[in-house]
Amino acid sequence: MHTFKRYVFPLLAVAALATTACSGADGLKGADGAPGAAGTNGTNGTNGTNGADATALPKAESCQVCHPTAGADHQAVYKKFTDASTLVASITGVASTLNADNTTYTTVVTFTLTKSGQPYVGALANLGQKTVYAAPFDPVAQTFGTTFQLKTLAEVGSGTYTAKATTLTFAPESSNAFVYAYFADAADKLPQTPTAGHYALYDNVASAAKAYGTVNYASVANVGSLDANGVVTASGCVSCHPSPYMKHGYRAAQVAGLTDFTACKACHYDSRGGTDFGWQVIADDPATYAGELDASGNPTFTSTQTTSYGYTANLMNDVHMSHAMEFNYPQSMSNCVTCHANHLTGASGVLTQANFNVATCKSCHPVTGKNGDATRAPALVSLMGANSALSAVHATYLANGASAMYGNPAAATGCTTCHADSGAAHLGPSFSEIHSGYNAAIYKADGTKYSASIAASVSSATFNATTNAVTVNFGISGVAANAIVKPTVVVSLYGYDTKDFVVSGHSTQADGTSNLEWSEGAMQRSAPTKSSNSARLVVSPATATAGNTSWTATADLSTWASMIASGEVKRVEIAVLPSIGVNQTVAPSATTNPYIAVKGVTKTLDLVNNVIVADASSYGKAIVNVDKCNGCHDALGTTFHSPSYGSAGVVACRMCHTINDGAYHIEMQSRSIDSYIHAIHSSQALDVGSVNFADPVQKLRYGLHTEGVYPKFTLDSCESCHNPGTYEVPDQSKSLPGVLSASATNASWNRTIGSVPSVVTGPASRACGSCHRAKMIIEDNAGDLASFNAHTASFGTQVPAGTGVLQTVIDTVRATFK
Repeated sequence: MHTFKRYVFPLLAVAALATTACSGADGLKGADGAPGAAGTNGTNGTNGTNGADATALPKAESCQVCHPTAGADHQAVYKKFTDASTLVASITGVASTLNADNTTYTTVVTFTLTKSGQPYVGALANLGQKTVYAAPFDPVAQTFGTTFQLKTLAEVGSGTYTAKATTLTFAPESSNAFVYAYFADAADKLPQTPTAGHYALYDNVASAAKAYGTVNYASVANVGSLDANGVVTASGCVSCHPSPYMKHGYRAAQVAGLTDFTACKACHYDSRGGTDFGWQVIADDPATYAGELDASGNPTFTSTQTTSYGYTANLMNDVHMSHAMEFNYPQSMSNCVTCHANHLTGASGVLTQANFNVATCKSCHPVTGKNGDATRAPALVSLMGANSALSAVHATYLANGASAMYGNPAAATGCTTCHADSGAAHLGPSFSEIHSGYNAAIYKADGTKYSASIAASVSSATFNATTNAVTVNFGISGVAANAIVKPTVVVSLYGYDTKDFVVSGHSTQADGTSNLEWSEGAMQRSAPTKSSNSARLVVSPATATAGNTSWTATADLSTWASMIASGEVKRVEIAVLPSIGVNQTVAPSATTNPYIAVKGVTKTLDLVNNVIVADASSYGKAIVNVDKCNGCHDALGTTFHSPSYGSAGVVACRMCHTINDGAYHIEMQSRSIDSYIHAIHSSQALDVGSVNFADPVQKLRYGLHTEGVYPKFTLDSCESCHNPGTYEVPDQSKSLPGVLSASATNASWNRTIGSVPSVVTGPASRACGSCHRAKMIIEDNAGDLASFNAHTASFGTQVPAGTGVLQTVIDTVRATFK
């Protein structure tokens, strides 16, 4: 398994902490008072005046003073990684001499290095990466042979260098072969990046290649491309990863002189035995895996495991297995189109019968899947007729699969014996019948997205200031005739002309009903026999009928009339989140008619002027570009929550994920979307209080999750989600303080971070601080976490949470902006 050393974003500036005490009821203990008269304790001498630390008083944050360009500074690091390199390499010659054994060759590759247009002199000692490969290719079989690395490097002078090897079995310049080299300047290694697990990011990386004879490899995967705004225009690696895509941060998939991914074959050639058995063992037998870790945490595998889980470390296996079994992959592995668009079908398509073999199946599916991870590809035993007459037949093919994966395809061709395209041998479904290549929750059978044609819309929204009623007319278009559509409607209330909601429609009243959220048949979680809908929000018609595509929702805001009258609430956000099943004419159901991803809608209603506000003019709506989110997720909500919850973008997410509560599932973070998503993308684990760290498997899975690296390889890539200019320290005139959850309690968790209470903090500590805290929490770095919390408290607000505390802090801080 790859392991990654966690890293923590450094503070850009740290100022001295205030220590002055002042009076107050709930603060830290003040200095001891003077001793009283004999026989008494003085005037409460032991506790003094019970003063409060000045840092605990509600006040505006001053983060902007010291960190005015924090976001731009982060993004600048990432830009150095992805912009044009000033280090340039060129292969100028390859010469081979037959050795005395008349079998092997001594090969010398000559190359040049320049930096900023000048010869890079004396570079070898300064290079963090310096690798030269030579690899043979069989143009008939379309396979790559064993690669040779030319490890003896020498400087000729004036920026010219040589790389030599003496045991090549072919002469590259007179064969069907290629030479590939990559270099990186160690002095330009970027900060705040992974430091282990074959990952390193550099400002300047150079690749060079030269092909000889016929090297016409045509990959069925795509590198992909992004537009100027970072939105995916063609899917592939860069849908999730940096552009240009470089594996491990420095090995380019696209190198001049070679077709796409040919350079990758220098390592992932077609006879190389794989060594990352842990990918499959963890999925199949996590208990055994956990028991086989040595003192350094590295797995030790038995000969039985290395045989049954043996595989060829070609691109298919390494990419499929790592994404399906190791990484926190945010999509279904059945969504082949993400990497293989335009290569699904046809003579060389990935879903042709030629690829229907055990090697392909085992590259995504664990055999038994005992780890019980429902988000991963299902286990083969559950798909191959476990406990049935078919199980013995399939078991034979699975057993033969190991030799097949080691380069003996004949042992794995048996699938098509029974799973032929047609005819008498069509006893089971063909490969393309099993896998369409598309996630059925996102795509139609023809490969087009449901969301491209099915969309909700709001035709009108009005506010009656006398009755405090909001009336919304909405509908949906593009659905099938007689479709049964079940909408969810949510109304949340913005506070103080900011982007944040002071009332979440998703939150509940004391009787368990939702504030302002409605969906047909919704029940209370704590009382499943009681409806969570209330008279505060009603929708007509209330029961879905075939063919109905328009509704009217009425929201009664009387409960919050005083907030509207005072001007605390001037705008509300309305979200329509449609639920539709794969069979649109049948009621949607998670178990019998799975939900599909269509397009929902949000609208801002100005209560003062009684008008729908144009989206572009509503602060907070353009912070994140949902198209960038879907570069990795393809359709938000399909792998968490439900497709309807992700249908209207991040603004709809924010209607539930508000400032008002600490994150229920994530310790020391806010439920607010800025904190929640930053923590998740930092690989902070959910629900750690319920993890049994005495159980080796649960402990192992926690560690694997928190080792995850953001697919851009660094969280400095703010614009991988954000629009430009929207990721600086939050503007406190437009963003409110919020609640952070307390630290988790877990008797089986032996860590140095102690009890951290739930607190109310400012928007910068909540949003920007979320990434910083996540790293410290993952590393169990109690000292840095305490220092960070003290720092944000000194230069902002950090007050113990409690009933009414958030409102008090908001009122105090908002007074600054009146």
